[in-house]
Amino acid sequence: MLRDYQQAAVDACRDRMIESKHACPILVIPTGGGKTHVIADLARRVADRGGRVLITAHVRELLEQAREKMVRYTDLTPGVICAGLSRQHPQTYDAQVTVASIQSLMTPTRWQRYIAHGVPRLVLIDECHLVPFRKSTRYRAMLDAFAACPRSPRIVGLTATPYRTVGGPLVGHTHSIFSDVAYEVDVATLMDAGHLCDVVSAPATSAAGVDWSTLRTTSMGDYHPEDAARQ
Repeated sequence: MLRDYQQAAVDACRDRMIESKHACPILVIPTGGGKTHVIADLARRVADRGGRVLITAHVRELLEQAREKMVRYTDLTPGVICAGLSRQHPQTYDAQVTVASIQSLMTPTRWQRYIAHGVPRLVLIDECHLVPFRKSTRYRAMLDAFAACPRSPRIVGLTATPYRTVGGPLVGHTHSIFSDVAYEVDVATLMDAGHLCDVVSAPATSAAGVDWSTLRTTSMGDYHPEDAARQ
């Protein structure tokens, strides 16, 4: 059973894709708001009508969550294409619903094995703010490969933050793959409804004495966790 805002997100996504066959919408739901439940429901709806579904993400934890929700709330057991999960789950290429890390999926051998079983009708990209604007990326390679197929899949992104640290908003950028935000709910709304707990702040410790020049940064602009922990 979906919460009201999760159902609203599913409905908005459906309506937007009916409205335009070219729409690649984004659904914005805060961290802790249950994006994975929305992903599972969208995947189930397409699978129930006989379509293949591909759920992609950058990290295995998100893929494990998506798989677990599909198993728990639907009668589907997704296939897995993710090197980091190969010990827990055998790699499967012919499943109706597949969860895949973009890194593993876009190796030539795995891609050919997956696409040999048919083009998905729907591709769901979790944490879609991590999709780079650059053209020479794995996501671009995947989308270009799908575009060359007789029937391209519909693309939907989900995120809590519809912008990139480098590049700005996901919608409106020249090289963005997404067309618009079909649905958005904010943190305050979910807190007021009791779906998220209140924010409790704590005094920050002094940053005096920290040598910021020694801290490496990640590709997303954050400080490297190991360096920050040492300081």
